[in-house]
This record gives sequence, C-alpha cells and structure tokens, in this order.
Amino acid sequence: MRLGMLFVIGFLACNFTAAAPVRKPLGPPPTEEIEFRESRWIGKTYEGNTWIIVFHADGKVTNTDGSTTYKNSGNWRALGTAIHMDLNNKYYEFRGIVVGDQLDGDSSNVTGLRWKTSFRRMDRN
Repeated sequence: MRLGMLFVIGFLACNFTAAAPVRKPLGPPPTEEIEFRESRWIGKTYEGNTWIIVFHADGKVTNTDGSTTYKNSGNWRALGTAIHMDLNNKYYEFRGIVVGDQLDGDSSNVTGLRWKTSFRRMDRN
C-alpha cells in the first residue's frame, strides 16, 4: 500500500510539473524612441527669454535666444526618451526626458549654476 501511494504521488507530481507552462524570462520594458533629428523645441532661458532649440540630424544644435540665432552652437545625443545637449563648448549642459511633447530636465553651466528647464515641441516630424 505504501509503495502504491508513493507511485501515485510520484506520477501526479511528474504530470503536474510537465503541464506547467514555461514562462519567458522578464526583460527590460521596450524603450520608446523619440525622433529628435530636425525637431524644434521652445522654452525659456534662465533669464526668462524665449528660447528655441533645433536638434539637427548631424548632432549639432542651433539655438535662438530672444532674437539672436546661434547656428551649430552645440551638440546633442539621445537614447530612447533621454537627451543630452551642450552649448558653447560645454559652457551650458542640459539633460532631459521627453514625455509626449514636453521635454523637462536639468540645466547647468560652468559657473556652478543649476536650474530646471522645460521645452515644448513645436513640430512633428
């Protein structure tokens, strides 16, 4: 009787483990890709001036501060929804994240000044 019970328990255990579905290992969630190339963004400078940023396809940045435009004044690089931009030989740096048409992040300059900066997308590629 004891041997019979062990056989039944062993048989059931084998069948239940064989019937369990195999789960795929969890990986990182898919990263949304933002198309930054040739996109235009509007925000405010630290001083409160209107500020327009253009991220060119070659990794260069053109920015307009008030009424003055500075072509190829810096560089940018992006990964997923995150972007890094530097201007004026890295005098100014920005690191931000895009959610929808909003780009929010942290700005800093070589003097040690740090502040929050927000941009809104002006166009859609």
